[in-house]
Amino acid sequence: MTKDGVPTGAAGGGTHPLIDPRLVYGLVLPPGADRRISLFQRFPEALILHRRALESIVRLPATLMDPVIPLPDLLGARATGLSGWRIRPLSAESLDGIDIPASMPIWTLFSATEDAAVSIRRFQARQLYRPLHVSLLDTEGAINLGDLSVMRLREHVLALVEAHSPLAELGPIVERWSERSGQTGGIRRLGHYSLLPNQMTLMSAGMTLGEEVPDWTSRDPAAFVDAMLEGVAEIDALRAQAEIGPAIRFLPPRPDLWLVAPSMMPGFKAHVPLDAVGADERRAAEELFRRIERQRSYNPARPPAEIERYGRSGLAQSLASMRNAETALFAAAIGTRTAGSLASTLRLQPSINLVAARVSVLAENIRSGARTLPAKIAGMFGEIQQMLTDAVGERFLTRIAEAPYGVKLVTDAPLEWLPVNGLPLCLESDVSRIAATPGDVTMIQLLEHEPLRLRIEDFNELLLVSAFSPQDRLAPILRKAIGVMAPQLEDALVLRHETVTDASQFMRALNTYDGPLMIFDGHGVHPEGADGMLRIADLDVDVRRLRGRVRVPPIIVLSACDTHAAGRSAYTTASAFLALGARTVLATTLPIGGAPGAIFIARLLLRIARYLPAAVGAYGRVVRWSEIAGGMLRMQFVSDALSPCGRAGDLMTPEVWEELAPYAMYMAGRAGTGWIRWFGEELQKRGTCDVETLTRRVHAAVPFSDTIRYAQMGNPETILIGELKDLPEAARADFDGQDEALRPQWR
Repeated sequence: MTKDGVPTGAAGGGTHPLIDPRLVYGLVLPPGADRRISLFQRFPEALILHRRALESIVRLPATLMDPVIPLPDLLGARATGLSGWRIRPLSAESLDGIDIPASMPIWTLFSATEDAAVSIRRFQARQLYRPLHVSLLDTEGAINLGDLSVMRLREHVLALVEAHSPLAELGPIVERWSERSGQTGGIRRLGHYSLLPNQMTLMSAGMTLGEEVPDWTSRDPAAFVDAMLEGVAEIDALRAQAEIGPAIRFLPPRPDLWLVAPSMMPGFKAHVPLDAVGADERRAAEELFRRIERQRSYNPARPPAEIERYGRSGLAQSLASMRNAETALFAAAIGTRTAGSLASTLRLQPSINLVAARVSVLAENIRSGARTLPAKIAGMFGEIQQMLTDAVGERFLTRIAEAPYGVKLVTDAPLEWLPVNGLPLCLESDVSRIAATPGDVTMIQLLEHEPLRLRIEDFNELLLVSAFSPQDRLAPILRKAIGVMAPQLEDALVLRHETVTDASQFMRALNTYDGPLMIFDGHGVHPEGADGMLRIADLDVDVRRLRGRVRVPPIIVLSACDTHAAGRSAYTTASAFLALGARTVLATTLPIGGAPGAIFIARLLLRIARYLPAAVGAYGRVVRWSEIAGGMLRMQFVSDALSPCGRAGDLMTPEVWEELAPYAMYMAGRAGTGWIRWFGEELQKRGTCDVETLTRRVHAAVPFSDTIRYAQMGNPETILIGELKDLPEAARADFDGQDEALRPQWR
């Protein structure tokens, strides 16, 4: 065994692969499950049945060591993303093509239908390491979900150890397993899905909650806010107990705050054949749709007549039941991620989704190409920010401003624009987003949490795909911008530049590249009523259709317009790349300018080439990709807002800018708003302007900067860059002799 107790060697007189300490939890879906999709949020309906399985899994160990290590160490592992659960939706068809590997022999499979149970029994019959079968049904060979516990799983693992000598080393560890008797929480277990993620996070650490109140609700939104913030306070107290130690150098803490809001697919009503039902049923269903679409608070009141019509309508009740089941799955899936990273969740009021109409108006004004007065753009953007502020509320805003490790969004609303400390959230903090629709892609992203470690040297070759037609005036702009940076890039990275004119060339460029990052330089298109595509020369390519035909790198940067288009369908180009296997996509929610986009990419390349190696040494830890991209957006904004352009309104001369900008950008790259005051004070010393004047200039620049049009989609915070040799000598001392074990191997 290694010094931390993880089994590593041979047993039973022979050699065997190293045993991975992670346990596998599979949610088995019946045949044809991918063809039955829920109406509002587009989840596989069979997956919705597994909501209670997700709630149960977080009370079980994620690794062999979870039940035996001290609670502070377990909390530290959770906060750094080291001990989240490996949960995989598995189709019944896929079970016929896989086997349980000797390196990861402990599997628990869940069934919610008899077809899935039959598939699991067939799978069990041919496995050397027989999985535990847990079911919602009373079915042959399975234990009931209600009987599943740490001790029942312990029995299963010990039986495997007894039957298979290569697992003998696991025995002494698993024999020590016990139910973790955690602290008694100071909050009640209120039965509302908005509160479920925080409850799952607390119970995953062994905390016993207070009185259970099934089906709890309130007409007062403040009651929901109170209950959520009480849960957040309990989680903050748990985080204060976490022991991380030297591991923080390789696993910096994940975002400690999640802002979430379920949404609905545009045009969902078109899938309900209202013309085929009677007038009463149709009216009740239409009232339900209006109530869902216009809902502002957690539990709004309804007129008595509407309630009566709803009570008589089987269709309306069926639709409401489906929506209720969707939001339950959404909450439970978020709970698995927040429990696995010891994070708090703020479920926002439904009014957050009402901003979509105003966002669409702003987007269409920008997309139209017509000359819209800057004052009108600023006014529309300010109105959207105010709507976001009102929907979030002052008490939640206070907690958001205190989040030290970044913020994770699961929403379709542009919460990156939420004003925090005077700047949009995306310019104040490191922010990433998982879209709330379509639900199948949402689930993939929520269940993908394990760290992906890269070396700095992996970035020595990056792929740049240029997809403009030769006559396009934008075609040479990025090449020229990179040319300006060439002297600073040439000894640090190689830019593999591929010009493509059709889908086959695009696929070839991807499939012949095995590095970590692809930049797409071209046009994005997302027509109203259609799905998002990339334009390659004169052809529009639907990236979804490339599934199974391309290998995509973990990081995709789309220097193109509307690649996660605001006010369009949920099937965006960004979501397509995530569905194809990308870990993160830096996408655009609105059109971007050719020159600003090119400058941003050139500076991003320079940040990778020069800042990345220096940052690992300066921080004394590995660097998250979310920090690289987020910091670059903030630095670009400093330039957009303040760099002199030779006009009367400039706040400083080019000489003063050259003197002050580097440090201001360095400060902005580390998040926060301190750079604004510092810059203003420096200018005030020089008699150029005062802090208030500079602050007003910064705020006025926000609506017109392309930086607010980018969104970090997916899970960029899980991509960690750097290895032991990159750390300062003093930091390396904690890991003497572990060079090989700590070396990233991602390909």
